[in-house]
Amino acid sequence: MEKIYRYRSNGRSPMVWAMLAFALFITWGLEASNDPPLLGRVLVWGMLGLAMWSLIYNPKHGIDLSDSELTIISMGKPRTIKLADIDHLSVRDSGGDLGFRFRLHMKQSKPIELSFAALPSARKLGAELEARGVTVDIKTIFGI
Repeated sequence: MEKIYRYRSNGRSPMVWAMLAFALFITWGLEASNDPPLLGRVLVWGMLGLAMWSLIYNPKHGIDLSDSELTIISMGKPRTIKLADIDHLSVRDSGGDLGFRFRLHMKQSKPIELSFAALPSARKLGAELEARGVTVDIKTIFGI
């Protein structure tokens, strides 16, 4: 029987809530002024609309990892990749609080960038892939 590892992430991240709170605060401040500039209004209402869209749409992210395939569920259609086609996974620290950059290096094609929103921690994903025979190269600034 094939062991399947599943990870799902809710699209309502703290960053979306922070962006919404900031947009609401700036909108309130801008609209409270006597004569707000049109460009300011367009930018603030656009940012508010993006935050609201992210909360309403609530995209699901995640992966399904079996003994032979990796399925990535992100903003578009789910993408399935055979583990035999993967040369290695490289994980690099983006610096600061930006998270990690995940890149699947394929044997016969270009590398595939993975959204960190769709993935578990670098160590957890690395352990699951190494258990299935995929080489994982994790390099961070602080060696964590």
